Amino acid sequence: MTQPQIKSRQQHIRLWFEFYKLAIADPALQDNLAKVRTFYEPWGDPRGLDFREWWKTHAYPFGTTDVEEITKAATAPNVLNVTIPLNLPVSSQPSCFGNDA
Repeated sequence: MTQPQIKSRQQHIRLWFEFYKLAIADPALQDNLAKVRTFYEPWGDPRGLDFREWWKTHAYPFGTTDVEEITKAATAPNVLNVTIPLNLPVSSQPSCFGNDA
């Protein structure tokens, strides 16, 4: 049986968040956590928090999604290539591009 692929960057961070919470609760890992305390300071104290609520106020250290013009489509499994026709009026674009008229 193959494992499902996690393609969302946010889901990778969610798993990291959950493992960090487990590490905080493990007495055997406290010395290791003390060594990386400054790295995790922007995360705050995640104990007892749901990831979705935490993410609303703590997504900023993880940067933003990059958008760039490309000449060749990427084939990596963690890349989404989106084609937006620039030679058509906005009124004829699908609603998924923000044209709700």
